[in-house]
Amino acid sequence: MPFQSTQQTLDNVAVESKKVIICATQRCGSTLVCNDFLNNGIGRPEELFLGLVNSTCVSDSQRVLDNVIQTGTNESGVFSVKLMSNYCNKINNFLVALGYGKKSENFWSGIADYFSDATWVYIQRSSTIRQAVSRFMSSKTGINHALSSKSERFTPGNSMIGYDNNYNKNVQYCSEDINKHIINIARENFLWELFFKENNINYLKINYEDIVDNLSYISQIREAAELPYKIPINKRNLVKLANEKTEQIIQKFIRDKTMVANSKINLPHYLEDNNEIVETLTEVTKRWVDTPYYDNVENIATQQWKNIIHPFIKDFSIDYGNVLELAVGHGRITNILLEISEQVIGVDVLQENIDFCSERFQNCSNLKLLKNNGVTIKDIASNSISFIICFDSMIHFDSDVVRIYLHEFKRILKPGAYGFLHHSNFDKNPEGDFSRAPHARNFMTEKLFRHYAFKSGLKVVKSHVIGWGKGDKHFPEHDCLSMIMKPK
Repeated sequence: MPFQSTQQTLDNVAVESKKVIICATQRCGSTLVCNDFLNNGIGRPEELFLGLVNSTCVSDSQRVLDNVIQTGTNESGVFSVKLMSNYCNKINNFLVALGYGKKSENFWSGIADYFSDATWVYIQRSSTIRQAVSRFMSSKTGINHALSSKSERFTPGNSMIGYDNNYNKNVQYCSEDINKHIINIARENFLWELFFKENNINYLKINYEDIVDNLSYISQIREAAELPYKIPINKRNLVKLANEKTEQIIQKFIRDKTMVANSKINLPHYLEDNNEIVETLTEVTKRWVDTPYYDNVENIATQQWKNIIHPFIKDFSIDYGNVLELAVGHGRITNILLEISEQVIGVDVLQENIDFCSERFQNCSNLKLLKNNGVTIKDIASNSISFIICFDSMIHFDSDVVRIYLHEFKRILKPGAYGFLHHSNFDKNPEGDFSRAPHARNFMTEKLFRHYAFKSGLKVVKSHVIGWGKGDKHFPEHDCLSMIMKPK
């Protein structure tokens, strides 16, 4: 059962104990919300689960949980807590171990079950770039907040008392670090949205930019939580950290990185140095050796082209002069491409597939086969490919692999050329083994793919979510077809 507490009184009005959960990502403005909550009698919100998250062993789980509830509940019986999505998986596992959410397979079901009657407040920033730069500054200075004066009632971690405008003067600009923060923010916000969607949670969404100079949102939250009306009290003790140095870095990043269509975007180092990814792929791809799958789908290739691929791409002016097919397998789509293309370059990570296609198409003079490492296509010249196609393969690719390939596609496509990519839209197993997902779909969504394409300097000009499978193995909205274009 979700936690219960006794009936309390608030402003001489009897009310049932209320719970308000702040759903946040780092540097989204949640500390300001906590400050306002505390000043306006909406519990004692802090990151109360941090002790649990940072602990390697919890000896008395129920006692730890009871302490969280006691600490976050004020004298009027109102409880509030702040949760960050980057550590909710550990909190959820802790609650599931105590019996919460066990009957559901929904994402973070333990958290949803334990706080089943809570009011959910989801805070975001309208500007992801500014949030990312805020994270960047925090990581470089060790300063998260500035307070106008020392307060025993409200002193968030890593705070400086007073404001020193030179606190960040030694910070050096690094676009790659800011890029990483942007990607992490997108992932963390996606996890919250997935949680709300799977558990049918209605939430109140607030933007930092809307509340930084406006306390009216407090009345909205009190109404949503069924708390008696009170005039919002402004006793904010926080001082805005952003200064001229912060703005300079923001503007430099915007100049350097947001005009993607006309700039050259580098992958983060952790993706450029992809030896570890290649080693992992070596194990993953073994499942496609000596599999009957290729034979099973060979006879439906023409049907898939006519019913799925061609209807999606037919309205585009595609140049079939020099076509690259990624992950050729045993060549069922290659066979169709060879009939309509001047030149086809077939790429696959498995030598067994290259050998099979070499024998199958030995009389085809317009086919060139290349074995790659599963993440890059270094043997293909820049600006040389007129069309890229990858069908029934990228659905299994890890999101990091997808992003590396998109970066490669930006390099090898001719300006104005297109690419047809069939990828996963499966978002229900973000931390699990893709081989255990229905039809072995890896974690990816239409929106995340669009984001990665944009970061790579490509434009998604068309996308369509589709189902996959038949009968009891049919999963609606399981996949996505995306048409990318390299800007001229």
